Amino acid sequence: MAVGDISGRVRCGAGRLRFLLVALPLLICALSLVACAGGARDTAGGGDAAHDRLVGAWRAEFTPADAHAPFTLRVRPQGGELSAVIERSGDEIPVSSIVRRDLVVTIRLAQSKTEIFAKMAPNGGSMSGFWRQQTNGNVSELPFKAWRMEPDESS
Repeated sequence: MAVGDISGRVRCGAGRLRFLLVALPLLICALSLVACAGGARDTAGGGDAAHDRLVGAWRAEFTPADAHAPFTLRVRPQGGELSAVIERSGDEIPVSSIVRRDLVVTIRLAQSKTEIFAKMAPNGGSMSGFWRQQTNGNVSELPFKAWRMEPDESS
């Protein structure tokens, strides 16, 4: 209420309104991040449930799918780390490292300057992100998607 105003209405100046329009979405975003990170752990070490959510077989593809054959990503525990291999058309491509921090998964291939960066769905059933490869100073990227395979599908 402004000084001398007896109408009973609360007045909001343009500066205060602009502040609220900017601050409110930022506050909602910050609260969402805090809520998502509530159970966050570094999962590079093994043995916890979050680490185990990445273990298993994943059906994966680069998009557009009609230009790229799908493949299987198999993730296994190995000591306190994770190991993985990509299976495609009967061939196995070794993965040099696979790390999960919160919902972010980074996969690096052993033989090339290739990485896959993906975000895991909160329910652990899918991942999406992108594949990046550097060749002769050029960077190529493709969208990446993966879905957890049922145990009978992964054999």
